Amino acid sequence: MSKLSIKISAAVLLLATLLLPAVKVGKTAYAEGDGMIKTENIIEAVNADCSLDEKGENKVNSVKIQPKDNNFSGVWLTFDELKEKNAGDKVHIEARVRFEATTPLYGYSLADITDNKGNVIDGQYRLNKWQNLLFDTEVYLRNGVKCVFFGIKSGKDNSVYLSKVTISDDVYDDKNMFGGVKMYMLEPEQFQTEGFMFVTDSGKIVMLDGGYGYDKTNVVRLIRQYKNEVDDWYISHYHVDHVEALIRVLNEEDIYIKNLYYDFNVSQEVLDKYGDEDNHLVAEMKQAIEDNRSKIGNVITPKKGDEFVTDDIKVKVLNDAKFREAANMPNDSSIVYKFETPNKSILFLGDIADYGDILLQDKDFVKEIQTCEVVQLGHHGQHGASDKFYKTLTSMEVALYCAPQWLFDCDDGKGAGSRTDLLTLRTRELMRVLKVKKTYSLKYGRLIIE
Repeated sequence: MSKLSIKISAAVLLLATLLLPAVKVGKTAYAEGDGMIKTENIIEAVNADCSLDEKGENKVNSVKIQPKDNNFSGVWLTFDELKEKNAGDKVHIEARVRFEATTPLYGYSLADITDNKGNVIDGQYRLNKWQNLLFDTEVYLRNGVKCVFFGIKSGKDNSVYLSKVTISDDVYDDKNMFGGVKMYMLEPEQFQTEGFMFVTDSGKIVMLDGGYGYDKTNVVRLIRQYKNEVDDWYISHYHVDHVEALIRVLNEEDIYIKNLYYDFNVSQEVLDKYGDEDNHLVAEMKQAIEDNRSKIGNVITPKKGDEFVTDDIKVKVLNDAKFREAANMPNDSSIVYKFETPNKSILFLGDIADYGDILLQDKDFVKEIQTCEVVQLGHHGQHGASDKFYKTLTSMEVALYCAPQWLFDCDDGKGAGSRTDLLTLRTRELMRVLKVKKTYSLKYGRLIIE
């Protein structure tokens, strides 16, 4: 993906709104049914009108929350499953949620769903449709009752319905997620970007892609927080938002790269016939390497089946770069890498698109991807891999979107869904269907997981 041109916008959650006075909810009649929510499940509302409603899916009652403004609002709920828990215990919640808006704009809610600390869980749901909601939260003691919290930010003019709430111990353990390895997902300077940096426990640095040329300064500053060299630098394909930062690092910086892995071995004939506006980067990469050979140890062409180990990180190459006639080039030339860390395996899809379904015909490829718990969604989460491909990822629990706010929300500045040429919101909806437990994006800037 290249040259999407709307700038990222910042979003800050104000935790002080948690101090808003609670409003006691009155008694209401309720209907019997599987998964029903009763009046006694509703303890207190925060900055919202809250009641029981018969608009639940399949006529199962729901909690209706009407935020009073765009500040923090929500409801404290209690359930029988919490009685045996202690305050501070973690629990996993699955529910069905529906947004309705009095002034719908582009078919999506502008609201974020949060926990009681203001941490964003999900948001920008399609209006007037029941969808899955999954999150982990703490048990709190509220007025002597063990409760969990369902919060909303920017929910003015929305009616939010919560139904079929179930609570379990199936909490996703994100502590020490990569077993001593730290992962950075790099924020874009101007447009979108894809860039990851891993730092091992002993200080080795492994890079994947890097972003636009605009992103070079951020990349270099991050590397130099640790040292002035990179142990391994992997490139997925030659799009500008993946490789241009590296080209600038080679040409302009004194950072030493011990091992550089990439494959741009495409003929000029195929480039001319099937490539795109970034074709020039194939030659620029080659020239940058030739001009700066003293800054690089080994230049390696990764091939399917290769494995490379740096400390606690093993990188597996799952396919060869393919430069096919009539292909979606260069997106479908992306090399799919599998990073194995002590605790989790991470699947990096680059900008893989239709070619992903062809790769599913390879039994070895499928076997490798089905053990990946963390997945970088192809093409920033939009116009990337197919539904069939994602449904094959039976171990996927975490979705990584290399997407700033405008791309994550499909927002041209007028609200979620206003950028109609992007499909990220559709992919987010699919991840809810697949019950992916954790979603990470660049909506709020650089992401660090350790």
